[in-house]
Amino acid sequence: MSTAAMIPLEVYLSTSYEHDCEWVDGEVRERAMPDEYHSALQFFFLLYFGRLRDELHVRVRPELRVRVAPRRYRIPDVALLREDAPVQLIPDTPPVLCIEIFSPDDRVGELEEKLDDYLTMGVRHLWVVDPRRRKLWTVDAGGMHRVEEFHVPDSDRIIAPAEMFAELDEVPLP
Repeated sequence: MSTAAMIPLEVYLSTSYEHDCEWVDGEVRERAMPDEYHSALQFFFLLYFGRLRDELHVRVRPELRVRVAPRRYRIPDVALLREDAPVQLIPDTPPVLCIEIFSPDDRVGELEEKLDDYLTMGVRHLWVVDPRRRKLWTVDAGGMHRVEEFHVPDSDRIIAPAEMFAELDEVPLP
């Protein structure tokens, strides 16, 4: 999956990619191509948090470039930004939550590096979902922790797998 090319930051920021790429230390990195499972889960999270944005005081954003460090730009599948965070074309304020959804071509090492970048930036809540195996993780400085459900930050709400994966039950695995 990973195709890398070294380019200056100014070129990266002024270039449109058919499937947006990340930029890490001068290297343009392609992201895994989403499939039906990835897309369905991303849509679920966008709808779920979209309905709660006023209650949670967040802005919900899909695939938004985020400047995690001076030489690193990442693109979470879904990000929740604080409602009062500065509105920037490319945010450099840590999101409240970043969600990453596995795609078939994702590599664990690349995902770990990306999650470390979010943690270093100061993101306090990180979720990882594997739609094929129906597994969930939260991530903190101690690593990835397998969980049975997600606890919505700053809320008493819980997202259960049955709710999250309901639409996927209609999509056969290849």
